[in-house]
Amino acid sequence: MRSTRRSSALVCCGLLACALIAAADPAADRAAFRAAYAERFPQLAPADYVLGAYAIDAGLKRQWEDLNEFPPYEFAIDEGRAAFAAPLPDGATLEACFPNAGAGAAARFPRIDADGGEVTTLSRAVNACRIAHGARELAVEGAPMKALLAYLGFVARDQPLAIADPATPAALRHYEAGRALFYTKRGQRNFSCADCHVTAVGHHLREQPLMPLLGVGNHYPVYGLSWGGMGTLHARFEGCYEQTGAEAPAAQSEELSDLEYFLAVMANGLPIVAPGLHR
Repeated sequence: MRSTRRSSALVCCGLLACALIAAADPAADRAAFRAAYAERFPQLAPADYVLGAYAIDAGLKRQWEDLNEFPPYEFAIDEGRAAFAAPLPDGATLEACFPNAGAGAAARFPRIDADGGEVTTLSRAVNACRIAHGARELAVEGAPMKALLAYLGFVARDQPLAIADPATPAALRHYEAGRALFYTKRGQRNFSCADCHVTAVGHHLREQPLMPLLGVGNHYPVYGLSWGGMGTLHARFEGCYEQTGAEAPAAQSEELSDLEYFLAVMANGLPIVAPGLHR
């Protein structure tokens, strides 16, 4: 029975990749993307996947629950809250761009900029706000930015990700680029994101299960126990590139922003649970 289910999942994933590469239909893509995981883990609801590996491994989930009794990421939330309220050079705070103390802001990104038609991630939106009020940009992988992302994720917890399906030519261009990146094999090992995180999801690599990517952005940034600090979604993308033997695009590059956008469209409606915790 297990072998039959696994074979069915592989067929489903193969058909999924072919269908998604053929033509962009975000609603149909999302249904097929979720169906591939449902075939592999029929006991899970879509919202369960926002926990990543903890959704599919009961032992890891128990460890995660224990660690969350005293979350190691609380310092980042506190630092981010202080940075959010700190006055910018013109006297404004980030509240000017993210009202209600930032509540719910993380559930509305990434999105397509109405003026330039580019993908605006939450990190880019924070920096745009700072520039508009006379401050310098923050380093996108620096501790202050990660703290702000942790705080904004925290004050959006349990809110559903609300990303409009791409409909304009610009939005569809970025969506298709992110989708292609997800299914394209790369590096010395010739793996795609889908190879590891759809077809082989749940299999173990270096004692860790390959996690599903449905709702992956919903729990970032994360505190990484192995890192001893906070990490962003784009840093995780870069790590995956390195594991395939490929050179990674820079954090907040157009390529990785497109990938984030594609995955957000796949996760639309699922709850924010950031900041998260990784081993």
